[in-house]
Amino acid sequence: IQCRARPTATSPPSAMACCPDGSWPALNADPAYPATGSVIELGDLKVYVSGTPGAKAVIVWPEVFGWEGRMKQICDQLAGAGYYAIMPDHMRGESMTEAAAKGEEAKMAFLNKWAGNFEEVVLADINDKLFPHLTEVGATSVGGIGFCWGVWVAHRASAAGVPLKCAAGCHPSVRLEGFVGSNELELAGKVKCPMMFASAGNDPENVQPDGEVSKKLKELHPTSVIIAFPEMEHGWVSRGDVSQENVARDTKLALEACMQFFAAHL
Repeated sequence: IQCRARPTATSPPSAMACCPDGSWPALNADPAYPATGSVIELGDLKVYVSGTPGAKAVIVWPEVFGWEGRMKQICDQLAGAGYYAIMPDHMRGESMTEAAAKGEEAKMAFLNKWAGNFEEVVLADINDKLFPHLTEVGATSVGGIGFCWGVWVAHRASAAGVPLKCAAGCHPSVRLEGFVGSNELELAGKVKCPMMFASAGNDPENVQPDGEVSKKLKELHPTSVIIAFPEMEHGWVSRGDVSQENVARDTKLALEACMQFFAAHL
């Protein structure tokens, strides 16, 4: 797979969308995968939970394709490492897959909706549903992991005061901050916990190890970790073709790095 040119930090939201050019397309969830977790409801919010409830928990924020791809497998892997993994369906079943099928205008409307309603829907879910549940099951040290859109959610949540100990992000789309009239560097300056990036070769320059967003995170939170995967394309961890040797290798390495990051901070 050849990496495409990286988008710039100054691209307008309409040009940037969420995923950069050359990203992995949506991947349907494997219907034969024997998930070890279960779906529960917290009011009107469905969540996938995996693992034994305990002191350490990780909120898993998926990408714009929802629970497709390998999202449940990733939750189960976190559970296998000793964390209580909880993945919310903030979008209530909506997905970029359906929006994109209707054309560019519908796609941009979808992104505007799920960036613009962060406080009203996503943050309310986190504060009013996820954390009360986590408190109820005994979680006292909570981290987050996001993919694409979910990395932006993790940053926004921390900036809003959600008590995350740390958050990891694979193929980050923090440039979605442009949809709400700000930018990713300003957002990084408001983050209140250490962050990790596993950045693809075609992710923006500013989330690469020497990028301005990465530098800001490390300046504010020195235990932040930024890892570049230059052979990979955006989306590889959750939806790349793992029958390709290098994709399987770097998917494994990225998730191992996330586990090490959580072990150091939770």
